[in-house]
Amino acid sequence: MFTIDDLKKTSQILAVSLLLTFVYFIFPGSIPLVPENIPVSTSEQVNNLPDKQSNIQTLTYENFIKLYESSDILLVDARPNKDFLMGHIPGAMNIPYKYALDYIDSLESMENRPAILISYCDGNDCGSSYELARQIYFLFDKTYSYHGGWEEWQANKK
Repeated sequence: MFTIDDLKKTSQILAVSLLLTFVYFIFPGSIPLVPENIPVSTSEQVNNLPDKQSNIQTLTYENFIKLYESSDILLVDARPNKDFLMGHIPGAMNIPYKYALDYIDSLESMENRPAILISYCDGNDCGSSYELARQIYFLFDKTYSYHGGWEEWQANKK
């Protein structure tokens, strides 16, 4: 049988749920349900993310440029679509990291799929490119995450 404490806890949970639902629908976007970017506090942390299973390697700007200019790669922008539309590295396709799993079938069936994936996002403070690469690495022979991303590309653009 339910005790009074059980009823109190249940009613508190219900009250908080209703309050959050009300706030979310009155002020859309005020409570982020899914983060836009995965925050990473330092570039050292980004470069030292462990992932033995997928063997994702990070790229410096110089190494990114070498691969970008000389290889058959799939370049993927992991930022939200609105950021991609405001500007992106030429040749990139947009797969926001939080929707990566939705693209697996289309990537798998892609004709002449490149063997190399390079993902990027805003820059060193953004872990979205790594998260995207971690979700789809198995479709490619080599997987890289360019952590300088859009920010570094813009700074070095001639």
